[in-house]
Amino acid sequence: MSGDYSRFTHDARKRFSSVLIQQGRVQLDSDWNEAADIARERLRVQALDTFGPVGVPHATTPDAFKVTAPVADDFSLGEGRLYVDGHLAEILPGESVTYQTQPFLPDPPAIGGANYNVYLDLWEREVTYIEDNDLLDKALGGVDTATRVQQVWQVKTVPAAAQTPAACGTFTGTPPSGGRMSVSAVAPPAPEDPCIVPPLSGYRGLENRLYRIEIQAAGPLGTASFTWSRDNGSLVTTVSEIATAAGKSSLTVHRIGRDRVTRFAIGDWVSVTDDHRDLHGESGDMARIDDIDEANAILRLDRAIGATGRPFATAPADLSARHTRVQKRDQSSSDPLVGADGTILTATGPIAIEEGIEISFSMVGSEGFHVGDYWLFAARTADASVEEFTAAPPRGIIHSYMQLAAVNGPDVNDCRPQPVTSQGCCTFVLNPGDDIQLAIDQLPPSGGCVCLKTGIHRLRAPLFIGRNDVSLHGESTGAIIETGEGPLLTVSGRRHRIHELQFRRQRGGPAMVTFVRAEDCILDDCLVSGGGREDGGIGIAIADAQRVDIRRCTVSGTDVNVHITGSRARLLAITDCFLAGIRRDGEEDGPLPGTAGILLQNGGDLSRIEDCVIGGTANGIVCLERQMDVPLDRLTIRGNRIECVAFRPVLSARNMGIGLMAEGSIVSCNSVTMQRSPEFAPVTAIAVGGLGLRIEDNDVSITTPRGSGPPSIGIHFGWNGEQANVITVDGLVAGNKVRDAEVGLFSEATQSSSLTGNVISYRVRERASLTAGILIFNAHGNSFNDNRIEGASFGIVATSGENNSIERNIVAGGIVGLGMGREIDASLSSNDIRAQERFGMFCFDSRGRLVVHDNSVARTGTRTNELPKIGIFLLGVSGQASVERNQVIDTGIDADLNASPGVAVGIAAILCLEAAIRDNIVNYSGGWDGIVERRGLTVEDRALLMQGMSLASILQTDGVTGYPALVQGNRFEGIGFSALIQFLERDGNDPLLRFERVSFANNDCMHRVPRDTELAVTLLLKGRHALVSANAFRAFPGQPACVDFQQITRPVFVANYFVRGPVSPAPIPVAMLATNIDL
Repeated sequence: MSGDYSRFTHDARKRFSSVLIQQGRVQLDSDWNEAADIARERLRVQALDTFGPVGVPHATTPDAFKVTAPVADDFSLGEGRLYVDGHLAEILPGESVTYQTQPFLPDPPAIGGANYNVYLDLWEREVTYIEDNDLLDKALGGVDTATRVQQVWQVKTVPAAAQTPAACGTFTGTPPSGGRMSVSAVAPPAPEDPCIVPPLSGYRGLENRLYRIEIQAAGPLGTASFTWSRDNGSLVTTVSEIATAAGKSSLTVHRIGRDRVTRFAIGDWVSVTDDHRDLHGESGDMARIDDIDEANAILRLDRAIGATGRPFATAPADLSARHTRVQKRDQSSSDPLVGADGTILTATGPIAIEEGIEISFSMVGSEGFHVGDYWLFAARTADASVEEFTAAPPRGIIHSYMQLAAVNGPDVNDCRPQPVTSQGCCTFVLNPGDDIQLAIDQLPPSGGCVCLKTGIHRLRAPLFIGRNDVSLHGESTGAIIETGEGPLLTVSGRRHRIHELQFRRQRGGPAMVTFVRAEDCILDDCLVSGGGREDGGIGIAIADAQRVDIRRCTVSGTDVNVHITGSRARLLAITDCFLAGIRRDGEEDGPLPGTAGILLQNGGDLSRIEDCVIGGTANGIVCLERQMDVPLDRLTIRGNRIECVAFRPVLSARNMGIGLMAEGSIVSCNSVTMQRSPEFAPVTAIAVGGLGLRIEDNDVSITTPRGSGPPSIGIHFGWNGEQANVITVDGLVAGNKVRDAEVGLFSEATQSSSLTGNVISYRVRERASLTAGILIFNAHGNSFNDNRIEGASFGIVATSGENNSIERNIVAGGIVGLGMGREIDASLSSNDIRAQERFGMFCFDSRGRLVVHDNSVARTGTRTNELPKIGIFLLGVSGQASVERNQVIDTGIDADLNASPGVAVGIAAILCLEAAIRDNIVNYSGGWDGIVERRGLTVEDRALLMQGMSLASILQTDGVTGYPALVQGNRFEGIGFSALIQFLERDGNDPLLRFERVSFANNDCMHRVPRDTELAVTLLLKGRHALVSANAFRAFPGQPACVDFQQITRPVFVANYFVRGPVSPAPIPVAMLATNIDL
């Protein structure tokens, strides 16, 4: 059962190697448990690296789990140790284990039939004192202390198909659970009174808790059901007697609870189970407590248990031996989602749990939820936080499988890994003309080596290796196996090596070298040449094979160099290979590229493609997603050099250097070059999508401009191909370099990901009509930080997203440095924007709170046209615009201090519902004599330009209610013939298009204005009410009025410095004017 824990903190991505306890500090269970998890995972990975996915230590226990002496419904198992996915399974000396007497599968099912496959199922379960009473120390009075993790192994059988003998390699185990779950905390309802600040969103409980969500009934989404528990469902007690009368059961238990709070109560839902159900993967019986007899420790249930499923024991001794127990669940019958059986159906949700916690379910692939799937998440009261995650797989139960044997009557075929045989000498040496297939067939049962002498070995029929432990060697690469057309070699079985051979054919056809359901094979130092014709076919095919290692091979003249297919194809390695796809004949305009260097089609989990060179193909490394039910798992693509040539689209709408959808995969340190032509398909250098991806330190370049065709893309993060059911969450795109792509980095529909430290440049001689450094669409909760973009029309563009942060980026040389539209609650902070033609930052139709803080915007206005140049431009903010601590300098001036015609505006906030402009600096960096000489004093520049939003489109108003604008602590310096700072409203003084209340305080204004002007004013106000206080209004060489209040009826003007007083249609009280200082 489950223990009582505070939380689980182990995260392999943090790469912690140990936990160090400090003196005088609080001791937490989570620290000790993380130390145990680190050590346990280290041992598992070490065993996995040593033995591989399946390993038998033949030097010490060669007969571990060896199946012998099959009889009716039973067989014997050898003593010893073996490893599956790094997990240890062990039969101790002297245990004499058989199928019927194995320790972790009570009452095993009948084998049923003479032909069957035997396999091993390993998984871990948690053991408390409930399952093992020896964990209680009698010296301490039987107090409950720590729990244990037990490695369970179970030997099971599956009948062979009808009329078919059992065979090794035909069983792969039950697919992992396809269930996924997300957790979030929701905000409470907004108060009706707008003056009340709403409470924070998040967890609203009064206790710290570890929640457990567990699948009770298996099935697909909508059919599977679950229960939930607080405190990891750790309230459990043993059952000593079960009595059933009148259709209801009563349980005599060890105790009703630990204390007055942590206890069973009337109305609680409980689950009754025992070891037999637990070890057979079956759920317990659900029931609700009708009554409690405290004196006799009896729980009376609302129904009879044991009527369905595996029956419970009846005798008290058997109940104790099977560790029969009852566990409290915390869902309530008052919840309308709780069914008559006490469970809740899985759904896309959201499903409210309690205290602001919501969960939702989803599926990956066709495999549904499994009984016992569970998820844990902590909730904390101090900061109302919940351990949120999105589409996470179950924390357990995780099964590992291996086939032990194939039994056909009395005959047993051992399917365990066999010891590696020596390949140091040749069993047969063949000259050109000798029969290679005959030599392979005449090898002894233990295998052997067939060596080919230098020369051309012409085949009369394709070669086939179907036995185990065969080595096919060439005397050197001068040993050539040749055919006119068709396949040359098909490999099946286990532990083969093909070494130093040339495979050559004149015409196309099926794959030249094929591995079919092969395991533990090596193909190294070989040359595969397909003849280079239009029908070049496939060089190397891997179909449903595992642990095939292709090293230092050259494949050329084929349409697809390496083709991987089949859901069982996994744990492959393609390293240090040269793959060339150019076909020598084609259309009149020259040679045509091959389709792909490496094509993965519905297979390739846990594989590596490293240090290869791929050239002369339209696509480099591509996962053909249209044939896949689920994304690939943990694929590594590292250190490859890929050079692709654009061609007609075959695999996808775009030619791709690297294209895949995967989970937990790494694409790093690759060099990808895409050569494109306008008449062929558009190109994407790297396109990826899926969960937990790492795209790091790649070098991407596009060698030719697009002309009139679709834009090229450097990196497409969030690529969904044509499948449309893969989400991209928790990814990292970091340290990549992208050159001359019309869209450097495209982030599409991503969540909770980080794109950081990338360098994107566009330096082609003639820029395409529109280019983008980083294009962000429909992103949620991502961070785009510390990137550098040069030369793109739009440095960073974001649209239709929510809660994204764009921080510490450097953008230079474009039209718009940072553009954003229809984003919700965006944050733009600490960016460095330089030398843009039109706008440094442009935000359109923003929703919620828009944060623009600590940015530096310099020299906006590098083109000589009459269009306005604006440093920071906010157009339409349906919420609050917070513009703080930004520096906007040299707007309308280029790097050589040349003036750009047209109006120059430092900060513009137009059609904003509410705005706060604080502590910004808007000025010029060069000498003012040069600035004035180039721009003159008659231009209508503005340091700040503001206008409120129409309230009628947001709420019903009488024209009086509105939102404020706060301008505080800024330094404004610049030119403006009629005004330096201006507030606007709609023509005709329509009150719905202005700020209702304006506060202009603690600002330092230096207005450059002609000496002889009488009409100029530093601050031109519009609004219903205005407060102007504690500002410094200075001007040179002219003396404009400091403020024009225009139609404001009750202006407030106090504690200001000025060179010329304010203009106000409404009188300002003398006492108020006396608080100001006339310079």
